[in-house]
Amino acid sequence: MKKTLAALAVLGAFAGSALAADVTLYGLVDYGFSYQHSDGDAQADAEDSFTMKSGMNSGSRFGLKGTEDLGNGLKVGFVLENGFDADDGTFDSNGDDRIFGREASLHLTGAFGEIAFGRMGQLASALGSYGLLGQTSPFSTGWGDLTGMKFVQAAGHTRYDNMVTYKTPTFAGFTAFAQFSFGNSDDNGETGAAKISWDEGKASADRYYAIGANYKVENLYLVGIVDSVNYGSQQTVRGSDLDDSITVTLGGNYDFGFMKTYAAFQYFDNAYSVGQKAIGDDSSIGKAGRFSAEGAEGYSVALGVGVPAFGGTAKAHVGYLSAEDTAESDNTLDRWNISVGYDYNLYYINAQAWLQNQINTAKWDVNYGLEMSYEQFYRQGYMRNGRAPENSFGKSSTIRFNDAMLKAGATYKLNGRNYFTLQAQYGTVAPVINDVYISPRIKDTAVDDAKSTRVFSADFRYTWNYRRFRGAVTAYFTDMQDALERYGFWDESLNAFCNFALSGVHRQYQGIELGMAYQITSSLRATFAGNIARYRYANNPMGTRSLENGLSADVTRQFFLKNYICTSTPQTAFNIGLAWNAPKNWYLNFDASWLADYYVRLAYPRHQIITGLASYAGTEQKLAELVDEYTAQEKLKNQWVLNASIGKSIYLNRKVSLNFNVSVSNLLNNRNLITQATEQFRIDTKTYNPQAFPTKYMYAQGIKVFVNAGVRF
Repeated sequence: MKKTLAALAVLGAFAGSALAADVTLYGLVDYGFSYQHSDGDAQADAEDSFTMKSGMNSGSRFGLKGTEDLGNGLKVGFVLENGFDADDGTFDSNGDDRIFGREASLHLTGAFGEIAFGRMGQLASALGSYGLLGQTSPFSTGWGDLTGMKFVQAAGHTRYDNMVTYKTPTFAGFTAFAQFSFGNSDDNGETGAAKISWDEGKASADRYYAIGANYKVENLYLVGIVDSVNYGSQQTVRGSDLDDSITVTLGGNYDFGFMKTYAAFQYFDNAYSVGQKAIGDDSSIGKAGRFSAEGAEGYSVALGVGVPAFGGTAKAHVGYLSAEDTAESDNTLDRWNISVGYDYNLYYINAQAWLQNQINTAKWDVNYGLEMSYEQFYRQGYMRNGRAPENSFGKSSTIRFNDAMLKAGATYKLNGRNYFTLQAQYGTVAPVINDVYISPRIKDTAVDDAKSTRVFSADFRYTWNYRRFRGAVTAYFTDMQDALERYGFWDESLNAFCNFALSGVHRQYQGIELGMAYQITSSLRATFAGNIARYRYANNPMGTRSLENGLSADVTRQFFLKNYICTSTPQTAFNIGLAWNAPKNWYLNFDASWLADYYVRLAYPRHQIITGLASYAGTEQKLAELVDEYTAQEKLKNQWVLNASIGKSIYLNRKVSLNFNVSVSNLLNNRNLITQATEQFRIDTKTYNPQAFPTKYMYAQGIKVFVNAGVRF
């Protein structure tokens, strides 16, 4: 018990310090498109893919960090960083659904150096606060792990749980580092019987340790790292028979001014992953065969260069990997990686000003305000693209928007329990910069006569608040005119990446929503929430198709979207729940959701005059049938889902409590629950079969169980 109380006291000390700390919110949102051609010796046929990905250059993330000066040269700080997939808004697919999977650390800094605790990137990586290898390649570790050093190195480039990191003070340009992890909870994505059971600090866990140093002086950066994974005894669950790994990595860069050179060398033995692929992973690109469970031995060499050019940086990287089975077998892997790239930037300036006022009386609360904004931007191309030689290189013309939004609202207090509120706004909003340029990757052509979106929005709400019964009902309406939309995709029939840019789009959103709660007893409460809406296109806008292969000129046509649903969310949704505060500080929650009027997201190309469709159909009747099939917006089946949670609070004293909770989502394990559905933008121009490229559906993963424990003080 004394040990427990001591630990709580330490936590409390840090908590009090954190409340006074200077905290910074930061983040990054990154998208990219990837075309990949794979033709390895172990593959029967070559494979091609074209995808949109989040975090192509750098992983999308947001985070909190802060420091507090404790006096006497000591500072305490923290970093909490969450990764997410920006293309669909989910948790980072590589983060095991952790809320702070990229980093969750606490550090103490003083004359002795710096010591940190928590989840963080290993030294042999470019991740987080202590990764040292980011400056050994012009591409660092970005671009979907398909370029740069990660593609030709073994092991490394990961994060570990339960890590302790020590960093010495810098002396004459040298800084030393040491790391140790008591156990990593990463199961390499395995589930069921193959999932590894481990205990922190015991032989069952994979433990990691490393030492390293870097040297920084003017234009020179050097780094050296030796690290190892002490594989846990439970590796046999995975079928592995691994000795402890050893990896030695050397690298650095030198800036000559007119160019920057990079180099890296690595030796590895008993490596479980090679080129970012687990041993025995059949999906490994260019893989020469499966390694045995004993891992791989080999080396890698990489050289790179970055040259300032046309205001940006041209990059090139060459890497070579040679690996062989640690066991005596014929399995080997030889991989070359050659990468080149260039940058272009979109330069953006935004200024905003607000004026607002509020008047309060016994019966009325009135507010009004004015928001004014100015935006300007241009595209800067650093390379003349042969597919658009006239408008790809250099600075484009500057595009400017001046906008204003008038807002007003009033609340009438009938009495202390009943309120009526009316809110409205009218004005213009500048479009998103990437929607203004039709094909920003290759040229600076902008949408003709791009305008600010005109917005009118109003809602009327009635709110009641009685001792047992409270809630609100709201009717709302939003009208948006002259909006822009843009979407890009790969079209196999045209052998080109296509951009569709719509202009003059008119959308309307209207509906009614209700939320209420009834206290049945002192410990039992019922809740209800519902929304009935209609989100639709209100006109037939013009749109431009641009092919990035440059084989045809941009084409502007009318798109027939009027009265189609303009979102991919349920138009009707209801939720009912029960919350029970049971005796002895137990609590139980149960809720059920009903989702209806759920439509597939539209694909614009299906709603234009399709060249050749009439001649293919032959008859007016057949043409009408094909048009109906192409333009029909699929309505998904109504769906419902059940969720539940149970928890308990244990009060150690009046200020400190332990909280435990188990929550279950999708309680009935409904794997037919569709979370997203999108029509494909591609059209079969050979047979004109509307089902040649069927709708894409994304489904729920089934039942999920979350176990949470916390301390409140």
